[in-house]
Amino acid sequence: MSTLSSLKLPYGQTGEYWLCIALKSARTENLRVPLERMGLTPVEAQEGLFAMQVSRNSHAIWRRIRATLEDAGSEFSAAIMPGDEPCNVASIVPALKSAPEIERVLSNLWLIDTLIAQPMSCYFQSIVHEDGKVEGYESLVRLRGPAGEIITGDRIMEASAALGIHHSIDRYLHGAAVQAFTEAGLSGRLFVNFIPGFVRKPSIYLEGLTDAVREYKFDPKNIVLDITQGQTLKDLSHVRRIIAFCQEQGFGVALDGIASLETARKIIPDIQASVVKLDRMLSAALATSEHANRLARFVEFAHRHHCLVLAEGIETVEMFDAMRACGVDLFQGYYFSYPSPATYFTSK
Repeated sequence: MSTLSSLKLPYGQTGEYWLCIALKSARTENLRVPLERMGLTPVEAQEGLFAMQVSRNSHAIWRRIRATLEDAGSEFSAAIMPGDEPCNVASIVPALKSAPEIERVLSNLWLIDTLIAQPMSCYFQSIVHEDGKVEGYESLVRLRGPAGEIITGDRIMEASAALGIHHSIDRYLHGAAVQAFTEAGLSGRLFVNFIPGFVRKPSIYLEGLTDAVREYKFDPKNIVLDITQGQTLKDLSHVRRIIAFCQEQGFGVALDGIASLETARKIIPDIQASVVKLDRMLSAALATSEHANRLARFVEFAHRHHCLVLAEGIETVEMFDAMRACGVDLFQGYYFSYPSPATYFTSK
């Protein structure tokens, strides 16, 4: 699909970084010598601000610096600045983070290395009706690691969130999913993951998706944006505004990752989603006789609000039969297909 350079991410393809330390205490002279011994030098004669050039694999030196400062009882913040050119006060200060945040950044820079070496790929998993007819496919990102292992979307998005690049990854994947879906000749609806929490201008955030829809002459009514329950609950009014924009563009909306029927009952009337997706753990818990009536009542509630109910994580015929008996409309899981490249489905 694409390499790091075309994504224009804040962590570039350079292997060099500046590790910057900002001491918050006014009395920093007693720390200057140990910091300089570890390779840090003052920045522009700024009191309490130090920097050193490091490689991407700089975890060990960072932990030594952190331990030294914490043992001394010093309050501090830090920044990781990509690039070969010396950094300055104006660029460092806005990038300062807490020590735990820097730890997360350094622990996840493996993603940058992997993106440089390999393009991301869109895999797909089928979504079917009870008679086996395909309703569509969910797009899932995959990345091949240095040892040839497949890195799943959850791990990619967790690392990208730590690096502050998840919005860039998410935006790119919208267009990439439409491209892969269309070029492979798949048909039906395309379910695309969507993170509304950091969206302020949906017209800009969804630009890659709307451009791809135009370029590939894709019917927007066949796009379904998956919004997770957790994101929805953080700011319901904000999510409502974003969904209204999405629906104006013709896109459908799915409320994803429903882990509680009670919570879903509160959200569904407000969100006006076209699909409600039961979390795989909830599907497993509800696929028992004692929960059948409860699930059937929920399905009836969803139908009254014009929502189809999709059960994720269907792995056995018993789970499929239990969900089908309760009136669930759509099904997804290993029982039907594993996440696979688009060509797997078109070559069957």
